[in-house]
Amino acid sequence: MSEHPHESADVLKWRVWPAGQNPTAAFAAAILTGALVWYAYAQLGNVFFAVATIVVMVGGLASFWLPSSYRLDESGVRVAGFLHSRSATWDQLACYVRGDSFIALSATAEPDEMSLRDGVILRLAANGDEVAEYLARHLPEWKKPQSGR
Repeated sequence: MSEHPHESADVLKWRVWPAGQNPTAAFAAAILTGALVWYAYAQLGNVFFAVATIVVMVGGLASFWLPSSYRLDESGVRVAGFLHSRSATWDQLACYVRGDSFIALSATAEPDEMSLRDGVILRLAANGDEVAEYLARHLPEWKKPQSGR
């Protein structure tokens, strides 16, 4: 059943919080941020630089520190995070490529690194098969051609 009465049943929604999925990396990022803040303050002797370091580190790692929401429905895909939002209709997309912890949606039928980066990236939360099954109803999965060696 849908979370909202006006939504159809053909909606797939999930949230991903990378820092929560990988506490070791979150700890390492916090230690690195703390070390850089201390270094900025100790070397430059000014609180402004320490605060600027915090802003840059937290802003740069916002997609890691803060959760993102994902929604797939009949009209397309939407990704929303703290500092970013991205959406595309199914007509704007040509295929998807599955990775270990993500699925990349591309606007080109023969995706390259740039088209995947410019497309929509869906981070997965142990729901890769469910997301791929949903996507397969709208887009083909692209597989890298095997070399003939």
